[in-house]
Amino acid sequence: MQVIRQYLQQNKNLQQFIRFSLVGVLNTCLDFLVYTGLTRLISFFSQCYLIANFISFVCAVISSYILNKNWTFQDKSKQGNSLKFSKFILVASVGLILNELILFSLVKYVGMYDLLAKAMATILVLIWNFMASKYLVFKK
Repeated sequence: MQVIRQYLQQNKNLQQFIRFSLVGVLNTCLDFLVYTGLTRLISFFSQCYLIANFISFVCAVISSYILNKNWTFQDKSKQGNSLKFSKFILVASVGLILNELILFSLVKYVGMYDLLAKAMATILVLIWNFMASKYLVFKK
């Protein structure tokens, strides 16, 4: 265990990637929790589930930005936060589009089982999101 801890301390990129992944898991849970809460507890949203999905996505993206800025990449700068947030939204949106395209392509053209295709798409997009966040949004 000590060897792993020492390796992580020396490898900042791996440490950031693990933190980024943990933030992603947390925000995926937040997304589903908000969506489920809205659609199951408020009758308006049970009919307007796309609005609920938009709200839950926005909540998750805001949380993701805050956690990645402060914990994953430890960006303490106060300058340019609105520009960083705009870039983060763009990166998340591109990630969403990539995820949809990969999922669709693997299911439709490769004939892959949808859950396996979703897992593969998620892994590929995780790499995109991490690299884009590190080098475009929170670059030092």
